[in-house]
Amino acid sequence: MTLGRRRTTLNFNYFRDIALSNNDPSNEFGLRLASIIDMNEAIGAQSLFVLEANTIEKNKRGLARKHATMVEVATHRNIPWIDLHGHLQKPKLYDSGIIWWDGVHMTSYGQALAGAYIADGIIANLENRGLD
Repeated sequence: MTLGRRRTTLNFNYFRDIALSNNDPSNEFGLRLASIIDMNEAIGAQSLFVLEANTIEKNKRGLARKHATMVEVATHRNIPWIDLHGHLQKPKLYDSGIIWWDGVHMTSYGQALAGAYIADGIIANLENRGLD
């Protein structure tokens, strides 16, 4: 079932996705993620980490370090996460059309692929937590 069809039955204030940004500073990144989780918990919202996608042509060393930090924090705090970066690198998707305007900004086609993947991740995590 798509997220659009479920929109009327889900309380979207309950679930917050947290997507890594290329512009996030590396220093104290893990502490900043933890503080976002704390704020979500304080209002009764569930967190979901989304590992930001970049084109495979871009140097990803800094991004890989931030992804590793996100997964580490998610694991430690029992927060679900989805790998949008890895998903969009799959050959069947990456070669299916023009996904990127540049190294980090998606085309409308790329946004549609990302949105569908994130929506599926939200639904799967809600269902796994008994919130269907």
